[in-house]
Amino acid sequence: MTATPPIDLRSDTVTRPTPAMRTAMASASVGDDQFGEDPTVNALQDRVAALLGKEAAVYLPSGTMCNEIALAVHCKPGEEVICDATSHIIGFEGGGPGAIAGVMLNTIAGARGIFSAAQLREKLHADRPYAPRQRLVEVEQTSNLGGGAMRQSGIIAAACEYALDHHVTRLADDHVHARRFAEGIADIAGLHVDAALVETNLVYFDVVAPGWDAEKLCDALRARGVRMGAMGARTIRAVTHLDVDARGIDAALVALRGVLAA
Repeated sequence: MTATPPIDLRSDTVTRPTPAMRTAMASASVGDDQFGEDPTVNALQDRVAALLGKEAAVYLPSGTMCNEIALAVHCKPGEEVICDATSHIIGFEGGGPGAIAGVMLNTIAGARGIFSAAQLREKLHADRPYAPRQRLVEVEQTSNLGGGAMRQSGIIAAACEYALDHHVTRLADDHVHARRFAEGIADIAGLHVDAALVETNLVYFDVVAPGWDAEKLCDALRARGVRMGAMGARTIRAVTHLDVDARGIDAALVALRGVLAA
């Protein structure tokens, strides 16, 4: 009897390459990226630079590496970065801003990670003796704190090329599934979510049922073949992606109802 694969909503990073993407990766033209000789990486960098209207782009394998390099490029050690209190560079990068870029972080208490121009103005001050110079405002839309050159990296760059060619328009499906999932959660006693705030593929909801917390609910769901991530004592994150279709969303909602009703 074939085991049913789990419905994994912990993160979109669990998405597996499609067979066609694997073919593109296996057949990619490669070279030594340190010498600028990997044609697939070069093509990806040129494509993304044009897509974003930039002079050039550099391919990096993780969001954390991108963030730390950006901080080091824009700032000198001892300077100040203004960011939201819940930003990724604070909570999920191993202290990289201080350890690698040597910057100080001045936080704003925004709403859902978004702060206003007025809040930013309140944080700004003129240069003054002995105060860190305010150099950068960081606005966020995850872990490798190292660096180094990549070899034969076109194999992974090819997956990015394939995704840009074939998977961009289908991101709307993930957003639809996320909204459906949030609307279903809103109807389950013991859970709280504001479905109107779900705009992309990220769904955050709170566990308010007596006797339950985020970890306990995630453990119970895992036993039913559904995976999500506890993001705090009461908050759970579910992320829709290519490997979770509408039936998967329905099954996840059934599992939630069943666990809380048991």
